[in-house]
Parts: sequence; C-alpha cells; structure tokens
Amino acid sequence: MIKRLCLLQIALVLFNGTIVAQKSSELQSKYGLPQDAFVIRPGLLMTVKYAADGRVCEMYIIEARTPGSNIALRTPLTPETVPALIDELVPEDERGGKLRWPAQAQGMTVQIDYKFENVSIKLVQNLLPSKGWSDSSLKIKWANRVCN
Repeated sequence: MIKRLCLLQIALVLFNGTIVAQKSSELQSKYGLPQDAFVIRPGLLMTVKYAADGRVCEMYIIEARTPGSNIALRTPLTPETVPALIDELVPEDERGGKLRWPAQAQGMTVQIDYKFENVSIKLVQNLLPSKGWSDSSLKIKWANRVCN
C-alpha cells in the first residue's frame, strides 16, 4: 500500500512538472524576445537597445547575481566606480564634453545625472544602512539616437 502511494506521488510530481514546463515560444509570447545581456564585471549585468542603424542607443546596467559571481567580489555601482565604467563604455570622444553632474538625494535614494553633449547618464542608488549601497542602476542614453 505504501509502495503504491509512493509511486502515485512520484507520478503526480512528474506529471505536474510536464504541465508547468514552459517552452521558449510561450515565454516569448508573454514577455517578448530575449534581450542582449552582458556580464561586464562580476555582479554587473548590462542590457542594450539598438537604433535602426545597429548602433547602441541605450545601455542599462544593474547590480545582479551573474553567472560565476561571488557577492564578496562584486563590483558595486557607486560614485567612485561609475566614472571608470563611463570611460570604458562611452569614451570621452563619443560622449562629448561634460555639461553638468547634479546630484539629488531623497530619503534613502541618491540620484546622480551625468550630462554630456551626446549622452545622458543616470546613476540611481538605494541605500540600505545595514548593507551599504544596493539596488543600484546606471542608465546610459544617447541624445541623437532613437531606439527601435
């Protein structure tokens, strides 16, 4: 009797697993086509949008657990680390001259808007006192390129 119940339970688990498994086409119908994503540093994931001519028009970088990343070795998005990322992702000759870097703080959120002639860059950080900076994001948008 116990053997039959165990077999029935196993059969139900296996049967239920085949019902809820999703296919690529089902995910695409729900959420759209997969986006390009790049691991640019341990713990930093970047997605990209393109203009009609194939050039990048927008980059969005978030702190995330990336394949093979170690939380202790991750690269945080902070005012100290972001300038090096900006130099790497959008070299000075491409971004143009610096216009302004205003910073705003509201509650536990800090936002810094880096404005250049050809791109705007927004760093948003949510502060958790017990953990330091977390839930940070960086958005780089080209002024004269329209995303598809």
